[in-house]
Amino acid sequence: MSKVHKWIGQALAAPGDGCIAWPFSTCPNGYGKLRLNKKYWLAHRYICTIVHGDPFDGAQALHSCGNGSLGCVNPNHLRWGTAKENTQDIMAGGTFAVGSRANKSDLTDDKVRLMRQRRAAGKTYQVIADEFGVSIGAAHMAINGNSWAHVL
Repeated sequence: MSKVHKWIGQALAAPGDGCIAWPFSTCPNGYGKLRLNKKYWLAHRYICTIVHGDPFDGAQALHSCGNGSLGCVNPNHLRWGTAKENTQDIMAGGTFAVGSRANKSDLTDDKVRLMRQRRAAGKTYQVIADEFGVSIGAAHMAINGNSWAHVL
């Protein structure tokens, strides 16, 4: 029995209510990963499959704890769900990266407010995009609320 299999057996035997962090290899986004029988798995999906059976078509392994990106594999925290349910869980748990919390964002909530003020004052999308160093598409989406909808 491999070290990974032994650890999984112990984790499944006494999971408790706290998060159980995957102690082996992880992906850059923090989720655990493993390779079994020449197949790569995300650790939480593997555990969810063991506990809850094979996923339905398009299923995602949802974390009730909100700590999937921290490598949680506690089977009590996992269930199969839809992409929509996963997004709802993430947003309800406050772990969804919106606005300036999104790590690749060139904008902030305050900059978006300024962009909207400039547009209301008659500036073109291109002028605003150039001023804030973003594409015209990004400016248009932020100003019209297609993105940054949380900014009032």
